Amino acid sequence: MLTPETKDIWDSIIADYKEAQHCLWCPKHTKQWSRDGQRGFYYLWKAYHLAESAQEKHPLWYARILYMMACEQRYKQWDYEILNFYLKPCIAAYKEAMASAEQPTQKEVDAAQYMYEQYSYELANISNTADCVEQAYSRIEGLSSFPNFAFHDSKVIAFSHNESEASLTLQYDDVILTLAFDDVTEVHVNAVDPEITYIVDFYCYPAFRAKDCLVFDIGFYKIRCRKIRAFTK
Repeated sequence: MLTPETKDIWDSIIADYKEAQHCLWCPKHTKQWSRDGQRGFYYLWKAYHLAESAQEKHPLWYARILYMMACEQRYKQWDYEILNFYLKPCIAAYKEAMASAEQPTQKEVDAAQYMYEQYSYELANISNTADCVEQAYSRIEGLSSFPNFAFHDSKVIAFSHNESEASLTLQYDDVILTLAFDDVTEVHVNAVDPEITYIVDFYCYPAFRAKDCLVFDIGFYKIRCRKIRAFTK
């Protein structure tokens, strides 16, 4: 049970969260609506910081704020931060809320749990051990024909994609390699211009709950597809 003083603080936090929700996520039964990112993020970050600094937490609304932060900050912060700053405390807060009188909906709990499991799975597959790197290379068809190529310290030469295909050309020393991505379902592009720097990270692993799909991730580009082929033009 929150103290009267803390209840007043949380009433203000909840009002800020609801304003952020209205600006960023289309409210139900609203015909004319447009996303207002500037106003929405102002209220979301305000609600988040006030919730973090509150000595007493309101489990249900704290969980909702953390889940919204995780959703809005994905692709803006590192996956490790999304998991540990938002999703882990979000799941803990939902569990606490479910044990209290104010129950969350099963739909919102399931959505948060799915996102938590997804990020946990992906981070478990991001490793630079020799075995993980070898497995990642083996998932790209034809890559074994280019023993002098390495993703680490290679450079992006060209990238293009449409709704179902993508093409990425990389250069490592004198080797110029093109990767073709078939049956693409997702493409995420980092804001950093890859043509002015070198690749540091490379991961390729089965997609979460869809083992017939692959996730290819070099930091600048993260692509989900059915098949990856390596060749030279």
